[in-house]
Amino acid sequence: MIEYNAGKVRRLYMSNVIAFLNSFLSYLLLMAIIVVIAGVAVFIGIKTRKSKDAKAANTEKAAE
Repeated sequence: MIEYNAGKVRRLYMSNVIAFLNSFLSYLLLMAIIVVIAGVAVFIGIKTRKSKDAKAANTEKAAE
């Protein structure tokens, strides 16, 4: 009877560990996706700003 309860407790413990790891990895993946989207947004923002500055410089040269 004691061995059966120990096995049941062990299975319950492993089930909780697996559930925790599943939740942790799910949030880790979500964070990675958010970081990638933010990185792409920063890259696009820098690219468009440089393009806008280059156009402004060209119009200043043409106005002179």
